[in-house]
Amino acid sequence: SVVLKKGEEKMVKEYDEVMFATGRTPDTSKLGLEKVGLRVESDGKLKTLQDDTIQGENTGNNPRIYAVGDVVHGKPELTPVAIRQGEMLARRLF
Repeated sequence: SVVLKKGEEKMVKEYDEVMFATGRTPDTSKLGLEKVGLRVESDGKLKTLQDDTIQGENTGNNPRIYAVGDVVHGKPELTPVAIRQGEMLARRLF
């Protein structure tokens, strides 16, 4: 049984199978990020500096490349966080 709640309303549903999935894996391996001097962590994520630019392998960072959302190493993998990061970066750049 699965119990669904909305406010005070509660509903019990019967299902043959329930799938529950958490976590995300960034698909950065085919982007060639290393070719522009960016360091990709072992989990496929990117380390960023304070201004959201990506920390580079040799140069420290690339001032023209930014990362926000689930691909950023050490940040929460939550949609509202990614949306807010994108909004804040867009406001700062434009």
